[in-house]
Amino acid sequence: MPEEDQPDPYSVALLLDFDGTLVEIADHPGRVVIPEDIRSAINSLHKATDGALAVISGRPIAELDAFLSPLRLPLAGVHGLEIRGPDGRLQTHDYEHAALDRLIEAARIFERGRSGLLVETKPGSVAFHYRQAPALEPDVRAFAAEMARSTPGAQLMHGKMVAELRLGDRNKAHAVDHLMELPPFAGRQPWFFGDDVTDEDAFERVNHMGGRTFKIGPGDSEAAGRFADTAAFHRWLVSMARACADANDMQGGHQTKGGNRGGLGEHAPSHNLGSMK
Repeated sequence: MPEEDQPDPYSVALLLDFDGTLVEIADHPGRVVIPEDIRSAINSLHKATDGALAVISGRPIAELDAFLSPLRLPLAGVHGLEIRGPDGRLQTHDYEHAALDRLIEAARIFERGRSGLLVETKPGSVAFHYRQAPALEPDVRAFAAEMARSTPGAQLMHGKMVAELRLGDRNKAHAVDHLMELPPFAGRQPWFFGDDVTDEDAFERVNHMGGRTFKIGPGDSEAAGRFADTAAFHRWLVSMARACADANDMQGGHQTKGGNRGGLGEHAPSHNLGSMK
């Protein structure tokens, strides 16, 4: 395995999407479950990287905290509209609140009588989830496109069975930029993991930074590496955490910078992970 494929917890920054990456996609956003072994692995890797691990999601930070509790991590929510750094300070980017109010009002009217459609409101964003009613996709796409055209500053994004209208001109690439300027992320090689088209901005930015990018599941992507599905990524993440713990045990409970270099290499993915099932 090439040397560059051996992640060193003291030289990499782990940037993780949430839905479809840390948790399996559910039929309702509130019904996702983070497995305990994944929560434990995240905690272990957060410690092993000296805190250079963050979750970057389309969900608000308050929701991420609720799902990840009792962990309290650096987070970027609503595609970078909210960011909480390692020091715990929350930074929010402004958007036109009156425009959001108009989008929410129109979305609620559109939702009426459309069984299975879920309208989710977030700071600076309105999302239309049609996973429970796939036949609504053409109507949702058409309505969302019209709202984007008629609302200055609104950006339309399509994800897995969801269309989202966002204000505030932020995306996950902005979140990557922000976090990578902060200690302990600064000076490390970013590794970004995500599953959806909403992660493509971050893939492109991390590739430009000379980092590593990994797509979870099928589909065209700018990511250089790939895991077959969420379960395959979970197995790799747990193996990474175990390797860190084993290296720490071998050193008598003390990790020194670079001291476990290569200890994770045997578990590291290559650029092409299509065989990981």
